Amino acid sequence: MLSSSALLTLKPSRRPNMLVKSLEHFIRYRSFLVIAVPFLFCLTEGTPLSQGETLVFPKLLQSRSENGAKVIKITDDLTLNLEKSSVVEKEFLLRTYQGHVMQHTYMDGEVLEEDLYHDPRSFASVMVSEENGLQVEGVLGPELRIKPMSGQERTMEGVVPHVLYEYKDDKSPLQGKGVPVTERSANISERQQANQIPAAVYPELIIVVDSTFRAQFTSNETLLKYLIITMNSVNVRYLTVSNPTVQLKFRALEILTAAEETFLQRVGNMVVALQSLNQWRDYVNRNPDKYRIYDAVYLVTGLDMAQYGYYGWDVGLMGYAFIGGACGIHKVGYGEDTVGTFRGVRILAHEVGHLLGCPHDGSSSGYYSSVNCPWNDGFIMSYKEESSKSMKFSHCCNDMITRLVWSQQGACLRVKITKRKIRGKYFIRDLPGDVLSRDKVCQLAFPRVSGTRFIADDNGKENCHARCFMPASVYGYNTSLPAFLPDNARCTANGGVSVPKHFFYCVYFLSLHTGLEIQVSTFYAM
Repeated sequence: MLSSSALLTLKPSRRPNMLVKSLEHFIRYRSFLVIAVPFLFCLTEGTPLSQGETLVFPKLLQSRSENGAKVIKITDDLTLNLEKSSVVEKEFLLRTYQGHVMQHTYMDGEVLEEDLYHDPRSFASVMVSEENGLQVEGVLGPELRIKPMSGQERTMEGVVPHVLYEYKDDKSPLQGKGVPVTERSANISERQQANQIPAAVYPELIIVVDSTFRAQFTSNETLLKYLIITMNSVNVRYLTVSNPTVQLKFRALEILTAAEETFLQRVGNMVVALQSLNQWRDYVNRNPDKYRIYDAVYLVTGLDMAQYGYYGWDVGLMGYAFIGGACGIHKVGYGEDTVGTFRGVRILAHEVGHLLGCPHDGSSSGYYSSVNCPWNDGFIMSYKEESSKSMKFSHCCNDMITRLVWSQQGACLRVKITKRKIRGKYFIRDLPGDVLSRDKVCQLAFPRVSGTRFIADDNGKENCHARCFMPASVYGYNTSLPAFLPDNARCTANGGVSVPKHFFYCVYFLSLHTGLEIQVSTFYAM
């Protein structure tokens, strides 16, 4: 029979009387807060906190376990009818760097998106948690945002206060550029073999972030949560595309360091728009082992995109991409974003639209034309944001996406190409720690390091980390780097003490609500 025990031991205090008195004082003080703070909230609910911010208390009205649907009341005028979302694949890749060494961490996509929902009518994309009271965070349409109010107690009923806030971009309206693709690859890739058009396509994206954007977040986990909500919000907009339907798949996240992003042409806090796009394309094509398997590669920058012209620097630009570039050597785009604003949602949707074959409404670009859809209609492929059309694609853009999908150039969109590094059947029968050797863990974590292996005599299983050998070709001398052990891998969290029929196993999970990366050693008696 399996059992578990906590690894935390509480030591008795040497001054119990003082501890008891302090505890009694804390209980009395906290009781006062529990009574007083909700009373304050009752007085201020729905009133402005600061310019553009309002205090609200979301309430769960209905929850259906069979399909995951939820009905949540945000205000008297706004109720979300939420449907369960899926934007992340089962095996998700997080690519980071330890110095100049590239590291891969494979994560369970189902866990990452288990709290992800959308409302197609209000164009909402949110994370919803009920673990510590109802918490809602994300996008509620073109300008409204919501997040739990930090540092505040719940009410006596357990209701969590939230901030409902508006975001309006100082640089609005959106200015994104589409660059014509002037050359085509005759042999795109051996993987693009398909002769039937499916009812739905799932363009596979890797999102890359520069060091400036990463610096706006407290952790990789809060960054990942933000991007999952962003991608889900983009997908809500792509629900307006048909024949075939289009839903983007967020396959991987790469977090660049300053040393890796030399392709960005910087001038102070600005990035030179067109020159950087071309250099970004060249960088992607010089690194096929990193980007070849993805249909499109999109970079999120925290810098201010600009282009020098007759009157000086034009800082109104927000995004750039190649028109019809998906699947080929021009499959790159990039755009701005700022933490907490989700302003990158429309930019990403617009630039990926370019990659999928959409020029700006009212214009044409070589093989692709949207001249029959006036710019002033105000759909996503224009800069206008005057109605709900700004969250939808025009029929011209829809037709161009269909044209690309049907073409030889867009054949990659008709097939699923990214393959799991861990065999799919093991996700059903076993956990990765059951099937991966320690050497394989190191080889997957450091795919560019030839000769890496698990170091068994260097605390290699302690605290759920593997120590992986780094040969002298990496740093000039032999050393090691840490890598996470996968779920259910045995570890030596008991200090290396051998206890017959008693083992410790690693359990890795990501707390997207707290932004904490948690590695737990669980003790089992067999």
